[in-house]
Amino acid sequence: RHHHHHAAKTTSAGSFIAFAPAPTPPAYRAPRRRGKEAPAPPSRNPRMRKPYTTCWWAVFSFSHQVWALIFQQLGLLQLMPEPSATRFPGWWRKSIAAVPKDVRNGLNSLIILVAWEVWKHCNACVFDNVRPNIQEVLRSVNTEGGLWCLAGASKLQELVLRSLAPGA
Repeated sequence: RHHHHHAAKTTSAGSFIAFAPAPTPPAYRAPRRRGKEAPAPPSRNPRMRKPYTTCWWAVFSFSHQVWALIFQQLGLLQLMPEPSATRFPGWWRKSIAAVPKDVRNGLNSLIILVAWEVWKHCNACVFDNVRPNIQEVLRSVNTEGGLWCLAGASKLQELVLRSLAPGA
């Protein structure tokens, strides 16, 4: 019996998606945890909501930069959400509808992968006091994306290879 292992094709740099260095994100400090309890929920007092709003905006700005770098690298900048877009599911549906059918499964996988890695990184910032780091998220997307391709995410692999092909 022969077992065939399909290695994920990578870029010349040896990675799933090769990224240029990301711009430095705006200064942001994750809230400190008090002991082992969860962070305090946002206050109902309007004068006390600013830290929560500021935190949300920092997360949005951070994730927007991650998406922009990934979509730029893959030639998918036309899928970037409009500044007025406020709901992730609506943007996701619009993006999937905007690409040819043969690309949709790969794009779905990419969106799930990037959203998951951004989510995990944001949790690490909030709960483990990790500093936001766009390069770290890109590395995680790269590593995990390569593993997904090795595990059989063929449509994701096709999307990346098609986007990175010369003349694409």
